[in-house]
Amino acid sequence: MTLSERLNSLVAGFDELLNSQLLKHESAHSLRQKVTETHRVVTMLARFGLDAASQEHRNGIASRVTEVEAWVNEIGNVAKNEVVALRSLAQVKDWVSSIDNHRQNLMAAAFNAVVWRTAEQISELGAPEIEEKYEVLKEESNSLEIFIKETLQGKINRLSTLVDTTVSTLDAKKQAMDTAIASVGIEKYQNEFGTTASTHKKVGYGWLLATFLSLLATAVAPLIIHKNFPLQPGLQGEWLTLENINVTTAKVVLVFTLLFIISLCIKNYRANRHLQVVNLHRSIALLTFKTFVEGAGEDDAVKKQILLEATKTVFSQGASGYSPSENDGPDARLIEIIQTIKK
Repeated sequence: MTLSERLNSLVAGFDELLNSQLLKHESAHSLRQKVTETHRVVTMLARFGLDAASQEHRNGIASRVTEVEAWVNEIGNVAKNEVVALRSLAQVKDWVSSIDNHRQNLMAAAFNAVVWRTAEQISELGAPEIEEKYEVLKEESNSLEIFIKETLQGKINRLSTLVDTTVSTLDAKKQAMDTAIASVGIEKYQNEFGTTASTHKKVGYGWLLATFLSLLATAVAPLIIHKNFPLQPGLQGEWLTLENINVTTAKVVLVFTLLFIISLCIKNYRANRHLQVVNLHRSIALLTFKTFVEGAGEDDAVKKQILLEATKTVFSQGASGYSPSENDGPDARLIEIIQTIKK
């Protein structure tokens, strides 16, 4: 078997060893690293064609190859049995040291042969042939340089322009997407405010009806009580009797109860009407937000101002004419916080 054949066989042995479970174990990480380095050295020597080296050099390399083959066979036999391999992990340190020594010895033995073979290959080339190949390489180098300057540079410029255009397009689409998302959110809350306003309107009308019924009851109840429970003088003609006091007290309590109910109905009616007007105003403000934003064009400053005004409308107390203590302006503290966050 020639030296090249032995080296190729050794490469195959290293391939098999690297695929074993032993070297894949995390405890054998350093060993795998050294085996990989040795594998690269052997592969390089196998491709170099050392069969043409001198007999002395081949003998020196062959002896080192024999050492590496023995090491690979030893570790390969251990790796074939998974149980034995796991028990032998304690020897990883020794294996690392030995394969490292074998690799260094092989490289030292092959160094002189590689240098000698390289010099021999150079000497085989005559001066005219070297000069001819140099000119060919120089011409190819110049052609490649021209190709890079003229062709690749043009492509780079076109790609740069395309990237700039794409970035601008993506920015425009992002702004359009942000506006669309904002519009969807605003439309959602506009519908919610509108629904809330409709609900308060219906409830307000209910309290208004209750107010009218309470007024009617307050007007009719004293007449009914007076007709069915009139005041009667006592046996001696006196009016200040216990029965008259009880009847009068009942009448007064009934009237005050009805008046309280009327006050409560009016209060709830005004509250629901107030909430109806405020939520309807918010719904209309958000309904017109999209129109104003589209009218602002590409002016981001105007869009931000429109958004701020819409926020003021949503979070303001809102004057409706139904609340006895109203604040015509928005909550200044809340708007100040929003402006601070935006900055």
